Amino acid sequence: MKTYTCLTLIGLLFTSLLSCKKSSAPNSALNKPTAPPIDTSATGTKHDTLITDVYVAGSIASISAKTGHAQLWKNGVGTALSNVPSTGLHVVVSNGNTYVCGNEGVLVDNRRAVYWKNFGYSTPLTDGNDDSSVANDIALQDSDILCVGNVSYKAGEKAVFWRNRQMTTLAGNATATRILIKGNDIYITGSYTGEDGNVIACYWKNGIIHSLNTNAEASGIAIDDNSNIYVCGSTHNATPVYWKNDVMTVLAKTTKWAYANSIVIKGNDFYIVGTGIDDFYVGYDQAYYWKNGEPQYFSGASGVNDIAIVGNNTFMTGMKIFYSHGPGYARLWENTTIAYLVSDMPATFNGLYIDQHY
Repeated sequence: MKTYTCLTLIGLLFTSLLSCKKSSAPNSALNKPTAPPIDTSATGTKHDTLITDVYVAGSIASISAKTGHAQLWKNGVGTALSNVPSTGLHVVVSNGNTYVCGNEGVLVDNRRAVYWKNFGYSTPLTDGNDDSSVANDIALQDSDILCVGNVSYKAGEKAVFWRNRQMTTLAGNATATRILIKGNDIYITGSYTGEDGNVIACYWKNGIIHSLNTNAEASGIAIDDNSNIYVCGSTHNATPVYWKNDVMTVLAKTTKWAYANSIVIKGNDFYIVGTGIDDFYVGYDQAYYWKNGEPQYFSGASGVNDIAIVGNNTFMTGMKIFYSHGPGYARLWENTTIAYLVSDMPATFNGLYIDQHY
């Protein structure tokens, strides 16, 4: 089953092992004080610099390569995670430890779900008996490592959840795209195929499925302080949508096809990003950015994969495609201005994580 999460990663097959270059961004929040001093010790010692580290999972490759290699960027500096065909999809950071999920394998159509910790060797999530698998998202709950994704066998594909490598099946003929921990509850977005053959967008709360609309798939979830549940996704006619407490709203688009990829809540506002494609004409790929369901002007991008908001700064990952059928060149924007990019090799920036510390 093809998911819209996969559709958003247009540049995954054009990735490599080179680090990216930083562009000038005078208003960047990276590594500068963003909050007043705080007292962190009984002696009154002040630590007055709040460091904002921006981590991006993705892939990078040479122009001629047909497969990419997983990579993790920290503040624009990339480090290879694997030397075989692989994909980095999402990243989470805790106490200075980095965890990246994705898949890895010598054969493109036979990769296995894995995660990497601190740039070490990959840790497999399946026993190898599957035909292929992928870990689409990763989160931490106390000391437990949680991943969600898909496992494919000859009999079909199933949505799965891993806790410390122990796999639980969520549903058969299904996909799992993103994970959110809210208090003691675990939410997972995705889709499943009903008895009538229609694909139904859904989310699981603590393993219990909650169905949304037919002929749609869910790609992200956020919950506000009033317990309102927001889910973003796309219909099967390639229309971006979001659900608030199960009520679906169509998002405006200007391209023939468009997909909502990620959602985040900041205060009373919610933000969704996505990707649009208009046939295969030059320059018609379009990045989408909606605030409270209304489109925002955002130029210079062909697609946005993820979004995070810290303080007054909005970070987005994605890519720019310069010609029809061409590879994507990775971009990270801060407040819609390029903060850093890969300009010399095809690459994609996927999952985004902002780690602030003193």
